[in-house]
Amino acid sequence: MRNTQYLDSIHVHYNILDKIDEGAFGCVYKASNKATGEIVAIKHMKNRFSNLNESLNLNEVRFLRQLNHENIIKIKDVRHINTDLYIIYEFASTDLLKFYSYYKNQVG
Repeated sequence: MRNTQYLDSIHVHYNILDKIDEGAFGCVYKASNKATGEIVAIKHMKNRFSNLNESLNLNEVRFLRQLNHENIIKIKDVRHINTDLYIIYEFASTDLLKFYSYYKNQVG
């Protein structure tokens, strides 16, 4: 279920509960914040980054950090540990594709 080789460094702050999905850019995990108990999603990026500034310049990070809308997932934190990048998002129980598929099957 978990690839602890990559996740050990994030375990200081989060309990990894489950692997949600894996895509071209990284793996997404469901986790809980050890301090608050809040459920979050953590994306561990496959690419390696030499520093935090390089990580923060990713389009995904730059744009989502600036957007504030109830229908857009918010970035809660960005952690750069060694060369690993972890993007911590608010947790959503579904994604847009699953929602669309469900809605399409319900309506017709």
